[in-house]
Amino acid sequence: SDKNQQAFLKPPFSFLGIIPIYAPIYTYFLAAFLHLQANYLIVWSFRYTSLTSTMLLDAIALPSAMLLSREFLRRRYVGVHTLGATVCIVGVVFNLLGDWHHTTKLEGGNTNDDHFPNKILGDCLAIAGSIIYGVNNVINETYSRYAGGPLEYLACLGFCGAILASVQTLSLDRAAILMIIRGEGCYPSFGMGLVVVFAVTKSVLYAGSSHFLRVSES
Repeated sequence: SDKNQQAFLKPPFSFLGIIPIYAPIYTYFLAAFLHLQANYLIVWSFRYTSLTSTMLLDAIALPSAMLLSREFLRRRYVGVHTLGATVCIVGVVFNLLGDWHHTTKLEGGNTNDDHFPNKILGDCLAIAGSIIYGVNNVINETYSRYAGGPLEYLACLGFCGAILASVQTLSLDRAAILMIIRGEGCYPSFGMGLVVVFAVTKSVLYAGSSHFLRVSES
């Protein structure tokens, strides 16, 4: 098996010159960058569109992962898989049409619902993030099966992601961080609690998906 073969192979790379790893560290930085941008785009989309639309559009990650798996991992899919991907795409198209109709009515003054005045922008952000999620799933499967396994993948991804996320957050979201610290909009403890819950749930998601993709596929 892949796991048994890997146990007899000497790791050809090293992490910080100390810990042996099976893939060069810059590839983990690239994977972490893609994960970061996918999450950033999805969270950003909540500013412009509804939670329902974002969650529905997140399904586009499925056909994205299928196309990449077919191209790079030589996966083969049967009619049921194709039907499922088609249903996802049709659902995304109908959701986009509904949000476009909502935006058109809003611009024409036919509705007073201005909570999400630019739903199409939010939908596009959600779709872009979901496509990158599909790419991430294929990368996750590749590293978990054929490189260092889930433990190495999660450790290196967490290390590289923490560095990249810190730089991007301080560069783009300093004002939002200060608002949380000052308690503008909500209590500081509540705001920080939301950030902690989000981080913990994402960590559990990545850990679970890495182990799942080792025995299944993206």
